Amino acid sequence: MLPQHLKQIRVLVLNDQEDLQRTLFRLEQGFELQFRLGPSLQGRRILLRTNYPLEGQRFERNNFRVLAWNYPTGREDDSDKFCSLDLKVAGSYQYYFGYGGTERSGAGYIVVDPVLRVGVENNVLPLDCITIQTYLSKCLGHLDDWTDRLRVAKESGYTMIHLTPLQTLGESRSCYSLADQLTYSPEFSPEGQSYSWTDVGALVEKMRTEWNMLCITDVVYNHTGTKPDHSKTGGKKGLKIIQDPQYRRYGNTVDMDSALETFVPHSPSPQHIEECCDWLRRKLSELNEEQHHIVKQHQEQAANCIVGNVLYERLADHGPKLGPVSRNKPLVTRYFTFTYQDLTLEQELQLLDQPDETCHFLAHNGWVMADDPLRNFAELGSNVYLRRELICWGDSVKLRYGRGPEDCPYLWAHMRKYTEITAKHFHGVRLDNCHSTPLHVAEAMLDAARAVRSDLYVIAELFTGSELIDNVFVNRLGIISLIREAMSAGDSHEEGRLVYRYGGEPVGAFVQPSLRPLMPSIAHAMFLDVTHDNECPIQISVVKEERLYPKWNPSAPPTSAGEVGPQSGIIAGKVALNKLHQELAAQGFIQLSLCGIHTFELATGDWVLTRVSLSVSAGKIEEVVLEARTVERHAGSYKKDEAYINGMSEYTVEIKEHIPDQFGPHRSDDGGGAEVLSVPVQPEVQERQRGRRTPTRRSAEAFGSVSTLSFQTQQGDIRIGGLMSVLADVRPNNDLGHPVCANLRQGDWLIEFVSNRLINREGPLAQVGQWLGAMFNYLKHIPRYLIPCYFDAILVSTYTTALDATYNLMSSFVQNGSSFVRHLALGSVQMCGVGRFLALPPLSVKIEDVPYRISPVTGQKEQCCVSLAAVSVCVLMTLHFAQDYSTHVPQGHEILRCPVTRMYPTDDCEPCKPGEVEQPLYDVIQEALQRHLEGISFRERNAGAKIDMNMKDEGFSVVAKVDPATGFVSGGNRFNCGTWMDKMGESERARNKGEQPLYDVIQEALQRHLEGISFRERNAGAKIDMNMKDEGFSVVAKVDPATGFVSGGNRFNCGTWMDKMGESERARNKGVPATPRDGAAVEIVGLSKSAVRWVVELHAKGLFPYDGAKVHRDGKESFVSYSQWNQQLHQGFEAGFWVSGDPEDPNEQHPDLVHKKNIYKDSCGASSHWCDYQLRPNFTIAMVVAPELFTVERAWEALEVAQDKLLGPLGMKTLDPE
Repeated sequence: MLPQHLKQIRVLVLNDQEDLQRTLFRLEQGFELQFRLGPSLQGRRILLRTNYPLEGQRFERNNFRVLAWNYPTGREDDSDKFCSLDLKVAGSYQYYFGYGGTERSGAGYIVVDPVLRVGVENNVLPLDCITIQTYLSKCLGHLDDWTDRLRVAKESGYTMIHLTPLQTLGESRSCYSLADQLTYSPEFSPEGQSYSWTDVGALVEKMRTEWNMLCITDVVYNHTGTKPDHSKTGGKKGLKIIQDPQYRRYGNTVDMDSALETFVPHSPSPQHIEECCDWLRRKLSELNEEQHHIVKQHQEQAANCIVGNVLYERLADHGPKLGPVSRNKPLVTRYFTFTYQDLTLEQELQLLDQPDETCHFLAHNGWVMADDPLRNFAELGSNVYLRRELICWGDSVKLRYGRGPEDCPYLWAHMRKYTEITAKHFHGVRLDNCHSTPLHVAEAMLDAARAVRSDLYVIAELFTGSELIDNVFVNRLGIISLIREAMSAGDSHEEGRLVYRYGGEPVGAFVQPSLRPLMPSIAHAMFLDVTHDNECPIQISVVKEERLYPKWNPSAPPTSAGEVGPQSGIIAGKVALNKLHQELAAQGFIQLSLCGIHTFELATGDWVLTRVSLSVSAGKIEEVVLEARTVERHAGSYKKDEAYINGMSEYTVEIKEHIPDQFGPHRSDDGGGAEVLSVPVQPEVQERQRGRRTPTRRSAEAFGSVSTLSFQTQQGDIRIGGLMSVLADVRPNNDLGHPVCANLRQGDWLIEFVSNRLINREGPLAQVGQWLGAMFNYLKHIPRYLIPCYFDAILVSTYTTALDATYNLMSSFVQNGSSFVRHLALGSVQMCGVGRFLALPPLSVKIEDVPYRISPVTGQKEQCCVSLAAVSVCVLMTLHFAQDYSTHVPQGHEILRCPVTRMYPTDDCEPCKPGEVEQPLYDVIQEALQRHLEGISFRERNAGAKIDMNMKDEGFSVVAKVDPATGFVSGGNRFNCGTWMDKMGESERARNKGEQPLYDVIQEALQRHLEGISFRERNAGAKIDMNMKDEGFSVVAKVDPATGFVSGGNRFNCGTWMDKMGESERARNKGVPATPRDGAAVEIVGLSKSAVRWVVELHAKGLFPYDGAKVHRDGKESFVSYSQWNQQLHQGFEAGFWVSGDPEDPNEQHPDLVHKKNIYKDSCGASSHWCDYQLRPNFTIAMVVAPELFTVERAWEALEVAQDKLLGPLGMKTLDPE
């Protein structure tokens, strides 16, 4: 078993209502497939079923089993749980999943490739190493001669032989019109001998072990010969048709019971009865007229099809021009056949009245232009035969299987045995006429074949005209390769497109990790030069050809017809190309690039030459691997040999192989030439690459450094995290046409910028920048088309190293957590860092181990603590909030409303590690300094230039945040930490600096809110908000003594984060918030409850010196106990916020405004009462921080309403759309 880091793992993400049954997912044996839940399925009880069998069990298509979920972290976390399949058996497998009462909420297929083995040692033959040659079996002669005739393919370098069916052929001698599917054709046995399938199997095994070649043959399920021996076998068990009585005259009848119910007379009077009869007559006439119109259309189409067929067969220049009408070449193709002698028309009409005889009238097979391949054109509901739309094959009869074996047991058993014989003796099968074969039939037959040979190689002749429909056949049948033909291209441009489409990955494709998403793919292509049943310059007909193939003789002269050798025709060229094909595929050379060169004649304006060639890499040619050209020796027109299948011996090839560099390539411009060059990476680049390959972990040992490296921006800046998010989509899709890839190919701007922005930094970031600069210097010396691939590889190495270092600095909860936990933890890093300017007040000099730096602006020593930025900014404002001074000024209410980040450990985590313990506390202390003034937020400090203060919840946000930060800092009580206070009055600019313990900051914040605050925002006006009305800058907030709720704000001010200020003068909403939330916001009440409860607990432990606060209200001084405030909030919360929908509820003051029941109000006491009753998700924040406020039953009811009305695919809506 491979080590876990080398094992190939593919991840398929399941999404609700996603049907992937027309998407192809190809996998190899030995891969592990993991099913994971997408966002739309998170939190649901998902049952995933598959028909992939357990090890040691037999595959049954309709036997599905439930897969168990694995939890890699040991916690039942949906973000990382997965179901897995270790793929060890080739075939097509289905999966589907559901939840609740829905059994199927999504479904799809996976196709597992077989492992093909050759030689005595069973060496693996990769699919891309297959080179295949087709033989018409009837042209091989007796079985004794097959070895000499098939050796031609072996000596030509082919690894697989395809034989047309070896069964007894029908009267037409077509290779695909079989008289008996079970009998090995007697024509392969000389007189006096009788060879069997066993002898064929022995030859095939010899080819596998001694020649290292595999052998496949066709299976024909769609039709049989015109007079198969089993057509009447077993009477009713044989093949038969069922007459369609509705197409006979007077074949339809009237259901009189239904007619009487429909046309009921009002009374038994003769007049009413006659009136109803007249209605019935008119209705029957309408129905007959409707059917007459339909049949007339069928007749017109039939006449058009007959005329079109006659024109093509008799008159068209591109048609066969059959000549005069004869018995063997009738004017109209016969659609049906029967086993009786020819009859007159009168005799045929009499025969139609004998059901026991007419059941043996058989329909010929054929194909229908532009028909739906998923529909059986011979079944009920199809009018193909009636409308003469079938291009008929008169030598074959279409088989009628019905819906299952119960409809025709004889046929199903017969064809199953035929399939098992084929699978037993051959390594693979070719599905003939796959697009016309009923899917359920082919499914059942291939299941039987794989039960005999598990690694069955299945290729198909499939022409549907749609890649999606191709995928339906490939998925359901487990087709490994689809036959594609180079000869089908009309010009060199189309040929190049086909090669690029089916030839492999584009050159410069990205390096893919072993664990990656499972991406849709196209079916593997068996890209043939020419197929045996399509037109080619020298046609070998599958019907008329009876000549023999020549035998192999190493000494055969080039002009010999009955024998061929190395010097015959272009065999030497085929040997060289086939050998090169196999070597390149085996060594992993799967990338290609094509260049079409069009030579333009300036003097005449004519295109004089068109050729397709491979592009050449920059560098020195090490070796000419192959140089070949065609040689013509007095070639004339093709001369057909009467006894043997021959080519044009006047054409041969000249080949040179492995020419050393000093001799140089020939580089002939003559047509029909080929050159293969070996161009290694330039030596100087190889030498430079022997240095460091990955950045050291010391390059990213601090949160601030990682944030700067990956996330922080300046004006026009690009960070690695942003590039990685783009490349994460580009990489798995190999989207080399993406604008980022185009930019990298066009020049070095992006490459240099990524490294230079870090080199100019200090400390670890400069080291990372230097390492990136060194690696990018190597990058500049490789061909431009390879730069996106290697640029991505370098960034992946850098980014993953930075992330590993970051996670190692965090608690074990993060290190061992799920991807969801890690992403949340990374969010704290993304929103923290050290700004270019100091945005926070300095800490007390009495605090130890505060980090310092030399200011790049003043050159003076200054503190440089990491701080957090706002985390709930909208995506469109990311650049604004990630630049300069705005980066590191947290909005406390926004930080608190998000789950506690991993920068601050939670109750289930151990204390911070040594070296990290102070950082969370430093951030809280500095934030406390910034929040303490009147308990109001500096929403955007902007380096002190523009300060916007309007948040009424900041004091409680900071207090609540001190809880986890201080609770896990080792070394004693940190509430005694001294802090520099920076007080500035509303009407003065003078600063009063002094030190104050942290508990005093907390006490002052709580006291100010209890007492009430009233102020006008500093710098009020357009500088801080260009849309707000003047009165909106005046803010009043206080604690309501009756309820304990913090309420207030301003109806012209966006009081909390979930509001939007009107900006349109034309719409007359400029300066008018949509929902100002100027009452007691539900989440702020929850925050205040959390903060007050915490200080009560601290006071009880002797860690907080205050048990309450003195407040001045209405000219009187009173004392408010924190425990009393805590109890008041607890008792009054649901009375003020719960909406029961009961009009008799005594707590409901505005029952007429209730439009949703069993919810919690968004606010209480807003100036516009209807705002209180809006359904919004803010109450869930209060649930997180103060769950004790909620009755469990009511909480669940409210959450269910929110889930039903607010939850969407991208998260919670901020407002009820109703």
